[in-house]
Amino acid sequence: MKLCTKLKDGCEHLCLHPCGALCDACCSVLVDNIALALRCGYEKNALLSWEYQDQTKVVCREMVKRTVPGCGHEVTIACHVDINYEDFSCFATCGDPLRCARACKSPCWKCNTCANGIISKSDHGKCKQPCNRRYSTCKHLCKAPCHSGEPCPLCTAKCDSRCSHARCTQPCSESVKGMQADLLMFTAYRDMDLDAGPCVFTSCGHIFTTNSLDGTMGMQNYCEIDLRTRKFTRLKLSPLPFSI
Repeated sequence: MKLCTKLKDGCEHLCLHPCGALCDACCSVLVDNIALALRCGYEKNALLSWEYQDQTKVVCREMVKRTVPGCGHEVTIACHVDINYEDFSCFATCGDPLRCARACKSPCWKCNTCANGIISKSDHGKCKQPCNRRYSTCKHLCKAPCHSGEPCPLCTAKCDSRCSHARCTQPCSESVKGMQADLLMFTAYRDMDLDAGPCVFTSCGHIFTTNSLDGTMGMQNYCEIDLRTRKFTRLKLSPLPFSI
């Protein structure tokens, strides 16, 4: 198919489309080897033909750093963009501290209403970042949306327990409930009365009642015991195993 032979208005360039196709309203042929000084101080060495014909419409697209009035964020934008324009929306990350002490990660324009270079209203909404608090019952982090001041929901991560034959397919919270915490009474964690017998969650992922852990670690060999209360009172002369 032959190319269009029509000349563009205002220049001597041919239309770049196939014959019969609709011609562009403006000529987009690149005109180079020029030196046009812009009002901002930058220089253009090449322009589209339609820009070259009417240089009052030329805008500077050099990327520059500007400080947005009101919020004070530093943004990188095209030189021709007016950050003082009333409808300019700051796209930087807000960064203001939330009630949960995290930094707001929403775009600034979603949180702040600005008028005449002054923030007139701020609304960050509810924090939607992951909680990331470490569970006391496992090695996982809470991935629920931020719930500052409220207890974390049960851990939904995959259980880490495995053997040479298979891996546990239950959610972590279900696996923890089934662990044997009392080695004397063979009681599972789900059946423990935590008010009567507190449990200790070790860094290796096991759960023990305090009595079971004391017996497993042989604490009576290293600590003095009050015969009346059966509580440990102080270390014996040897600091082992605490020096390991």
